[in-house]
Amino acid sequence: MKNSDNSLSENLIKDCSRIGYSAMSSWMKENEVEMSAADNFLDAIALTIADGKLSVEQLNTAIAELDENSDKKIFLMRLMNLPELAGKKEILKELFIKHRIAPSDKKWVNGLVTSNQPTFIYLFWDEDIIKLKYSEIQYDIEMDIENDKIVRTAKRVNVIYLIDPKDGFVQVRCDSAKMLHQHKNDAGKATDSSFEQYYKNLLAELFPTLVFQDMNLNRLANHIANNELSKFRITKGVTTITNNAKQTFATSSTQADIRNLPEYAGAAATGSETWLSEDLVGYWVSKESEGALKKDLFMRIYRKYSQIRVQRGCLAKELDYGISKIREIQNSI
Repeated sequence: MKNSDNSLSENLIKDCSRIGYSAMSSWMKENEVEMSAADNFLDAIALTIADGKLSVEQLNTAIAELDENSDKKIFLMRLMNLPELAGKKEILKELFIKHRIAPSDKKWVNGLVTSNQPTFIYLFWDEDIIKLKYSEIQYDIEMDIENDKIVRTAKRVNVIYLIDPKDGFVQVRCDSAKMLHQHKNDAGKATDSSFEQYYKNLLAELFPTLVFQDMNLNRLANHIANNELSKFRITKGVTTITNNAKQTFATSSTQADIRNLPEYAGAAATGSETWLSEDLVGYWVSKESEGALKKDLFMRIYRKYSQIRVQRGCLAKELDYGISKIREIQNSI
């Protein structure tokens, strides 16, 4: 290394390994950083820093951005009493102090996490966004048959709250829970739903005077299925039809659209009055994005749980585009 301050710490090595080559490479291309050539991914990152093309601070920013936008379940909500938020920044300081929350002037913070308990990372608040980030250590478990033992592997899990103080649009972005964690259901089992519910409850605890309501995605999903024929390509769709029966259409090709199937068109026309889009899986099409996307953006829209999902390696610019389309459609119907 040319500068000892630019060496990769053990924690940065873990973070880079967790993020992976493909996602980090996408970030560097987007930010016009040329990665130095090396025999493996971690050596390439270290050499890029040593060559002065990338700083450790930039690397932490990249990790934070990918942590907050990549491979997420995103629960969508509305703030129902938006005026309660106006002018409350000073009032909420005392509450945040109680929760050991201090504001940051940085929009992206990686942060060190060593505990299996929810760990506050940072709060960023300006006129456009309120963002809080929590992380914790959870564990995946697998059987080592050769040595007849159970192996427990620590994994970092992130949850990010985003509140738009202008219109009350709320996102709770969650990593998928691992097999073992501290959030239990009534039966004492660690589940995805108990982990997610904990952080939904924490949001209400952090903002006790605010009322959050899950966003109804029924009309949004139906609108995309019926009207966004070029901007959103659907590769799988689950619909509720007569007598609450479910009908599924899917294609194995990521470039095909189920709406081009004659069977789908016939079923949709026949059941037009009772057709309810339950679950849409597909891609926001890059060539229709006016340059916002360099590649098609995967998204699952699951109306039952007011939830969308996005792919691994998703950059902020890409997710911002997908979210902006959701908001645009939701506000127009």
